[in-house]
Amino acid sequence: MRAVFLAQWRQLLRVPWAFLAMIVMSVIMASVVGYQAVSSLPVTVLPEAGMSATQVDAWLARLGASSAFEFEVGEERAALERLASSGAGLVLRLGEASWTVLAAPDDESAPALAAFVGRVYREELALRAAAEGGDVDALRAAVEARLATPALRVVTSEVAAQDDFAYDSRTQAVFGMGLFFVTFTLLFGVNAILEERRTGPWNRVIVAPVSKAGMYGGHFAYTFLTGMVQLLVVYAVFRLGFGVSVGASWGVALLVAVAYVVAITALGMLLAGLVGNAQRMNVVIPIVAVSMAMLGGAYWPIEIVGNRVLLALSQALPMRHAMDALKGLAYHGWGLAQVGGDLAFMAAFALVCTALGVWLVDRRG
Repeated sequence: MRAVFLAQWRQLLRVPWAFLAMIVMSVIMASVVGYQAVSSLPVTVLPEAGMSATQVDAWLARLGASSAFEFEVGEERAALERLASSGAGLVLRLGEASWTVLAAPDDESAPALAAFVGRVYREELALRAAAEGGDVDALRAAVEARLATPALRVVTSEVAAQDDFAYDSRTQAVFGMGLFFVTFTLLFGVNAILEERRTGPWNRVIVAPVSKAGMYGGHFAYTFLTGMVQLLVVYAVFRLGFGVSVGASWGVALLVAVAYVVAITALGMLLAGLVGNAQRMNVVIPIVAVSMAMLGGAYWPIEIVGNRVLLALSQALPMRHAMDALKGLAYHGWGLAQVGGDLAFMAAFALVCTALGVWLVDRRG
């Protein structure tokens, strides 16, 4: 077992680029998916002719109350050319008493921008009309003071519905993309067994003084280690660099990661036994990984899926149980007792897939 493990490890050290690429892609995709949902959209502001710098700054200050849009004065010709050529981007033509939003016809952000700008203009113009040519700033300060101490306060409360669920785009993306890309690493790692059988090293090891348990154990240990390293690197980057936490139970989160890596390694062995060919396995792996990510809640929260058939299918996948456990640890502060069922499922899944996979691989050999 040790010799097989070391041989695989030396091969990785000689050609580490595919493994490193998986880690980099995990970080990139988690960043793109998780952070695009919380970043503000840039809006190019084009002041009308005749507006002074003071007037423009005043309107930008009022518009700056939005967290969804970021307003910045730009050059008119460049902004319009970019909008016409790419069909993307938002442009606001700013006037002292009027405004116009310029955007592509199918831009989904344009209505939200128009609604926000319209509300800001209506409030400001209403204040000016109420001031009747007097001091608008004094009236605005008086209105804000009255609003700070209203005569009547309304207190609202809400009861969590059964369908409510916690959601954070960054946490969802880090967990989902981390598990998704490590699935590729693990399945392709197990595929090395089929590749070695095709090229000959596997048969040479069989006649060597190494038991079959040692051969499989060496491959399993190597694949498991690479998967764990990849997951830990990705989660550590986002924990230390971006503050994305898996909750207070780090030990339990590590146990969930171990269970998932073991389960997917076992799934790889089952697929290897069913497919029986390295080339066909290369085709099957992306199909299995993407399908499992879609059904298991890696791409989007499984809570938004309403189809009962898909939800039932997801319960048979290790990714669903790993995502549920990790999100429970991060959102609700779960402990070992709450994730015990998910861990038990992944352990049973690993045992069944390993037994069937080894039997099928030996049978084909």
